[in-house]
Formats: sequence, structure tokens, C-alpha cells
Amino acid sequence: MLRGATVGWAVVLSAVMLTACSRSGHGRFGRENSDGDTLTMEEIYALQQRVMAAESTVMAEVRADTASHWVQHEFGWWYKYTHKSDNHMDYMGFPPMNDSICTIREQVYDLSGDTLLLDAVREFDPKQNGPFSYEMMLYELVPDDTIEMLVPWNMAYGKTGGMNIEPYTNVRVLLTRHTTPATDVEPAEEGF
Repeated sequence: MLRGATVGWAVVLSAVMLTACSRSGHGRFGRENSDGDTLTMEEIYALQQRVMAAESTVMAEVRADTASHWVQHEFGWWYKYTHKSDNHMDYMGFPPMNDSICTIREQVYDLSGDTLLLDAVREFDPKQNGPFSYEMMLYELVPDDTIEMLVPWNMAYGKTGGMNIEPYTNVRVLLTRHTTPATDVEPAEEGF
């Protein structure tokens, strides 16, 4: 029980640190609200409670899926590969793609996987403040790799939502990295 409490406080501390380092408008929550006003301690605490509840909900979904081997990313979401290309390399060790724009296909579902919220092929530009979980996972993928992720709202589309995703929505995502834009699908509008 003590170890669980220690891990819980480590998650809270990580969330606080991410808050301090986050970029405005990113999927992570920041210390300013949408009007640019500084949040009170009570508001920050409420956001932290909401983050912990979201992570608990995602963890419950992982535990319910005993047929799959999920891996927890160091920043809190869960993932598994559903397809590895012939060129896939584990532990590439490349830095995040801060300057790299790539084409992705994202299929976003509610956490249970029952409702499709978004199916888009689009260019992903980390400088445009897309979902933090995408930014971190894409540098581990090579073209044609596909992963399935269970992502708490603060690491997905955040408190503002975007592109048919409601604010504060935990999501299940199928994310594929492509080399060139698809010709038969219109890229989705950027809406972060």
C-alpha cells in the first residue's frame, strides 16, 4: 500500500512539473486558463484531481483487457504495437521530432473503443501543439508502424478538445506513421 501511495505522489509531482514546463494550448494543462489569467491553487488542485481520475480510468481499462500486453509509457499513457513494419527498430534512441513534420493516420475512439470520434489522415507538426502523446510516440515509430494507445485527456486533446474530440476526453487511439500523404483521404483541418 505504501508503494502505491508513493507512486501516486510521484504521478502528482510529475503532473505539477509538466504543468510548469508545458506550452500554452498543449494537451497538457497549464497554469493559465484560456483567458490568460493565472489559476488559483484550488483550480490547479482541481485539475490535478481530474488528471488522477483520468489516469485511474485508463488504468481500469488496461486491467480489464487481460488479452493484450499493454506497456505504460513513462509519461502515463498505455500502448501496444498492432503492426510493426519490416523496418521497425526497437529503442531507436532518436530525440523527439521537434522539427519533423510527418503524415499520420489517427483513429480516435472513446476509451472503450465503441465510438469512433475521429478518423483522419493529416500532417502532424509538433510545433503546432498537437497531442503530447503523439509527439512522444511518433519518434519511436518508423513509417507503417501502428500503435494502439489508451491516453488520459491531459496527454491527448486536453481541456480544450479539438477536431470532434470533446474537452477532458480519455481516448483510445490507433496511430500510424506514414511516409507520404494518402491520396484517397482529405487531410483533416487543424483544430488545436
